[in-house]
Amino acid sequence: MVRLSDNDNTMDTSCTIGDNFDDVMDTTEPLQQKENFERNIDNTLETPDECDELLNVIIPPPPEPCMRVDGSGERLVISSIDVENFKSYYGKQTIGPLHKNFSAIIGPNGSGKSNVIDSLLFVFGFRASSIRSKKISSLIHSSNGKEDINCCYVQINFVKIFDVDEVNFEIVPNTAFSIGRYAYQDNSSKYCYNGKMKQYNDIKLLLKKEGIDLEHNRFLILQGEVELLALMPPKGKKEGETGMLEYLEDIIGSNRYKEPIEKLVKGIEDLSTKKNLFMGRFQRIEEEKNKLAEEAKECIYYIKAQNAQSFLSNVKCHKEMFQEMILRDEVKEKIDSLNKEARECEAKIKEIENLQSTEKEKLKTLQDNVDAVISEGDCLKNKLKNEKEMVEKTEVNIRRFEEKISNLSKSLTKEQKKLSELLSAPERCDKKISELQEQLEEYEKAIEEKSITVDESLKKFEKLSAEFAERLKEPESIVNELKIKESEACNELALARQDHSNLVAQSKAGEEDLLRIKDCITNTDNELKTLMKSFEESTNVLPKYKKELIEKERKLEELEIEDGQLDSIVKDLQMKKDDIEEKRQNQRSQNKVVDTLMTFKHLKKVEGIFGRLGDLGGIDPKYDFAITAACRSQLDFIVVDTTETAQACIKHLKETKGGRASMLILSEQVKRFSRQIGPIKVPKDSQRLFDLVECKDQDLRCAFYFALRNTLVCDDIDTAKRVGLEGEKRWKVVSLKGEIVEASGVMTGGGNKPEGGKMGRSAKVSSSSKQEEKEYNEILTEFEIKYRRLNEVRNEIGLLKPQINTLKKEINILEAKIAKQGPEIDYKKTTIVQLKKQEAEKSYELSQKKSNEAEINLLVDKIEELRRLYEECQAKTAKARVAVTTICNERDGLYDKIVGIYERPLNDLKDKKIQNEKAMKSEKNKKSTATLNTRKCEKAITNIQSEMMELEEQINKSKDYLDRNFKITFGLEKEIEKNEVAVEAAKNAYKDGLSRSKEFNEEQVQLTRQFNELCNSRDNKDVEYNQLENSIKVIRKKIKELKTTDISSMINVLKVNNDEGVSADFLFEVDRETVVEDRGENDITVIGEKIEGLTECMLSGKLPKYTQEEIESIDLSDFNVNSLIVGIRFKQTKKVHIRILDDFKEVLEKYEKENALLQNMNKKLKQYTSLLDNLRKKRLIEFLNGYTQILRHLKLIYQMLTLGGEANLELVNSMDPFEKGIRFCVRPPFKTWRDMTRLSGGEKTLSSLALVFALHRYRPTPLYVMDEIDAALDFKNVTILSHFVKQQTKNAQFIIITLRNNMFELADRIIGICKQTDCTQNVVIDPPLLGVV
Repeated sequence: MVRLSDNDNTMDTSCTIGDNFDDVMDTTEPLQQKENFERNIDNTLETPDECDELLNVIIPPPPEPCMRVDGSGERLVISSIDVENFKSYYGKQTIGPLHKNFSAIIGPNGSGKSNVIDSLLFVFGFRASSIRSKKISSLIHSSNGKEDINCCYVQINFVKIFDVDEVNFEIVPNTAFSIGRYAYQDNSSKYCYNGKMKQYNDIKLLLKKEGIDLEHNRFLILQGEVELLALMPPKGKKEGETGMLEYLEDIIGSNRYKEPIEKLVKGIEDLSTKKNLFMGRFQRIEEEKNKLAEEAKECIYYIKAQNAQSFLSNVKCHKEMFQEMILRDEVKEKIDSLNKEARECEAKIKEIENLQSTEKEKLKTLQDNVDAVISEGDCLKNKLKNEKEMVEKTEVNIRRFEEKISNLSKSLTKEQKKLSELLSAPERCDKKISELQEQLEEYEKAIEEKSITVDESLKKFEKLSAEFAERLKEPESIVNELKIKESEACNELALARQDHSNLVAQSKAGEEDLLRIKDCITNTDNELKTLMKSFEESTNVLPKYKKELIEKERKLEELEIEDGQLDSIVKDLQMKKDDIEEKRQNQRSQNKVVDTLMTFKHLKKVEGIFGRLGDLGGIDPKYDFAITAACRSQLDFIVVDTTETAQACIKHLKETKGGRASMLILSEQVKRFSRQIGPIKVPKDSQRLFDLVECKDQDLRCAFYFALRNTLVCDDIDTAKRVGLEGEKRWKVVSLKGEIVEASGVMTGGGNKPEGGKMGRSAKVSSSSKQEEKEYNEILTEFEIKYRRLNEVRNEIGLLKPQINTLKKEINILEAKIAKQGPEIDYKKTTIVQLKKQEAEKSYELSQKKSNEAEINLLVDKIEELRRLYEECQAKTAKARVAVTTICNERDGLYDKIVGIYERPLNDLKDKKIQNEKAMKSEKNKKSTATLNTRKCEKAITNIQSEMMELEEQINKSKDYLDRNFKITFGLEKEIEKNEVAVEAAKNAYKDGLSRSKEFNEEQVQLTRQFNELCNSRDNKDVEYNQLENSIKVIRKKIKELKTTDISSMINVLKVNNDEGVSADFLFEVDRETVVEDRGENDITVIGEKIEGLTECMLSGKLPKYTQEEIESIDLSDFNVNSLIVGIRFKQTKKVHIRILDDFKEVLEKYEKENALLQNMNKKLKQYTSLLDNLRKKRLIEFLNGYTQILRHLKLIYQMLTLGGEANLELVNSMDPFEKGIRFCVRPPFKTWRDMTRLSGGEKTLSSLALVFALHRYRPTPLYVMDEIDAALDFKNVTILSHFVKQQTKNAQFIIITLRNNMFELADRIIGICKQTDCTQNVVIDPPLLGVV
């Protein structure tokens, strides 16, 4: 059953093809539409768009039924409902178990029957308003004394069953599941599936798969909604509304065609509009093509003359260029001779430089030796200094420890004294408690004695007070009678005063109405003037706002295009910049030493530093502990290419005090291990750890082999022992936890926590590119420029958008204002006319009206008499109350004399008893506190003694250290003396090396002077060579700058497109040059036939390139004459714009392209139309098939329910049922055909139920929940309906709330609902088990 009013779980979404194009069409004038279309038509037609997707539209398959029509097979049922503190249900309760077929829920009004339905709605996700509540928190139970409940919970338990027969069934294994929902006091809620939290959409999809559709809720009929189905309109009046057509089509499944059909209709409309606009442009292109054809003829002859002139100049320039090249080659030979002598001199210089380099290396070694000896001395001095500092610190610690021991000794004495006091406290408390206990017993004994006396006094008073009750009866009855008379007099007085007020108001009403009408006339007239003034202002301002909006939108569109381009560029540059920065960041190590060396690599451009070995490769995290244990220290080695690089790194670390590092020289490892890194055969259940390292560089793999060798890795230590020690060959093996088995049998590892992290998943460092810094700077500069411009564009867009939105709002406001004010002005004018008419009528009525003064005076007298009577009644009542008060006072005095004198001492004793109990409790607390503090004090004493012992031990260790340090200090002083002697010897050796280096420098200076003289001579010849080379370049540039134009392709285009509109006469004139009438000896064509290659050049515009031999073979005797003739002809030719040919060629190509686009449009239009007709046909056939079956079931079921009535689902438009929908009409027995609105409540109910059951036969739903569907039916119809429901429940589960006995007596299971102390309870009854049939 679809819920037409409260279904808030659905959302209507739609997708329309061509939305952007339609928006332009709706918001611009026709001319602007045309310009926008022509600007974007190429992109729209030449690239794939949304319309192309329509040809490949996928229609979903028809919905599969969730169960079989005959009821066989599996079906879903609700086994029970668990509620906790939900509405009237307090605590945890289970509603059920529910029967697989027909369960009836019964109970008196207000007992909570409908709360069963509400619990289902709550779990199915309905809002609080649909569950008869204002908010979610109001669903939580809140009866008297139970207001502090924080949340409520409902869980529906589902299971799939298989019917064995009408009574028995089997549960399908593993199909039970539950869906629940919590609600909290903060109005929040959450869903769960099988106890796990889920989103509502997940729950919704799950239930839909099982046949429970929460969008239309066909399974649910709530109280008062049974008639809504029959009253549905034939078709929804607007998009999103549900009529009979939409309701049936959703069940049949043909609505899946609706969205593709709408998209196709929209696509056809858009394409037709585009085609109409496109035809105008196509015709303009055709006219432009015809116009340019004549101008192109004149342009071609002009270009041929220009090409001929350039051809002759090209030959002349080649002649000059080859003459310069001969002179250049002679100079080149002389330069080569000087270069040979300079190279011989340079070789001698290099030989001297090599000797100097060798001497420098020796000097460097001597200097390093001096530095090493000095560094060793500094190290010894630092060690000596450190040892002396440690002595001083140790002596300070000894004094501090002794002082702390003294303080602890004082604290120990204090705690011991405190302990002795605490040990005596419990005894004092016990003594005090004993005294208080004795007093308490005395108080209890006295209270018992006094209580007996008080009880006896009370009995005596009760006997004596009976007299007072008799005396009060008569006075109290008199007071009550007087009160009744007083009330009656008061009511009569009030009525008389009301009549008086009404008469006075009637006499004044006429005058007030007349004044009110006059005020209305004045106010309406003022409002009319204000409206007319505002209407005129709005009409004047609106055109200005529209014009400003068009201009700003055009500017915004341009800025958004630029923004898109800049955004793409900036993102690309950002990615490049980030990649470089990330690469640099990855090259930084986790420790300071490696970071220092990598910085040294980039600043000094030392390419031979590769980085930390562990950062140069990667391995699966699974083997992290294994590789860290196998080569812990080697992974921290710094990999360099050569020994020289390693020495440079060590020197840099010394200079910068960057720490110490171990260097791994890669070239040495390649020599040693390059042939050993190949694959080897390893034992079963193991892998070579080296093979698991990911490193693409083969040389670096040798470095990893140095660290790992043939170490194997296994899963655990047991496998490692077996592989490493029990085979034919012994291996070094490591487990995944880092436990090592050496080949010698030694095992290490097995600690609490293995270490890892020496190598990552992938390599972190790679060699730097030499161009990286330059590329980075270029990218950074371009990024800053583009980013700055992007921000400027976005700022402008940010300013424009609010302005455009403001303008749109203002325009909408003004248009709405104008549309609203026009009718208001007319209304105001009409109102004034009507008010003036009413004013005249009121004036006449007021003059004819008679006064009611006599009647008013009579009422005044009556009011005075009634007031006097009311006051007399009040006085009599007060007098009678005095007698009652006197008797009550006498009774209270007697109580004080008989009972009060004994009751007061008893109350005093009870107060003393309470004080005594409080004192006892206090003493007990003191005793327990003393016991607790005793344990704390004993613990503190133990801690102080322990700390004192530790301090004494520290003092003894420090004194031992001082004894050892004395020996170490003496040894360091001796080593420092030896180091000073070694420093002096190293310095003398360095001075001898400096003298030898000076001799080599003097010989190098002499050879360098000779080399410079040879270079000067060579440089002079280079200048001469460069002059000739520049002359050749000038000639080549002149050749390059010769202007020619290729018109051969133009001729080809004209011939190809001959059928498209270019005449054959035009082609003939172009080829034969009939533009010039006089064809003499001086014609360009004749000269072209004399000179080889000229005719071809005039058409193609390509200037030939000559060799020296070809130039020498050309006869140049007539070239000057021919050049003069060509120049004269060129000047005589009418100057034209060469651009005309490009324009003509472009127009031809454009014409061909546009024609192809037009044909493509026609083809698409035909395809869309064909597909649309096919889909409409399929939708109609599928709908009519389902409609026919539903109608057949409906007729049969309605006839059975009404005992002879007829029902029909009438197609409003039989040619197209989707146009106007389906009308549901019935003919009750012995009546005519009637519309649903004219039926009685019972007839509407039977009609709706007939449709529900017809739909159930067409597409069964596993369960139905119905709330008092029989409320509007008489006994006869309820009986018919109940038997029919009984029959229908054979293949579905029905849960029905009912108050009619002839309905629930047929139920398979009855769930009784009742309420006790505002809390609902339920009981389950199975009539068949009780023998009820």
